[in-house]
Amino acid sequence: MSEPRVSRPLPEADGRMQPFWEAARRGVFMLQRCKRCDARRFPAAECCSNCLASDLEWTRASGVGVVHSFVVIHHAVDPYFASRTPYVVADVKLAEGPHITSTIVDSAPSEVSIGNRVEVAFEATSETIRLPVFRRAV
Repeated sequence: MSEPRVSRPLPEADGRMQPFWEAARRGVFMLQRCKRCDARRFPAAECCSNCLASDLEWTRASGVGVVHSFVVIHHAVDPYFASRTPYVVADVKLAEGPHITSTIVDSAPSEVSIGNRVEVAFEATSETIRLPVFRRAV
């Protein structure tokens, strides 16, 4: 008897974050930008956390940043990730200012350290979702 297929947990790709997920599906990394003060933010909000303006738009972002902090997961809580341990979950400080939490791919956990330069890549996880992940920049 074969084991049941375990599916990857996926984010909800609607609401305020829908433009982000639509762009990610095309391989484009976007951040929300305040038209008044030019502050960037992630995740999306109804108003700017810097000046409280509600005039916001989605703009293309560089997709580069640095590892601000990270943890190596050795024992996955979700069954989907159990066969992928150990893996790295990092807080990435993006060049535009906001932070995003994601996984570091294509590197052994021992190769990841705070201050590593990283760049976004997209992992196809379903027909409708491509998740932003990061790999060490060269």
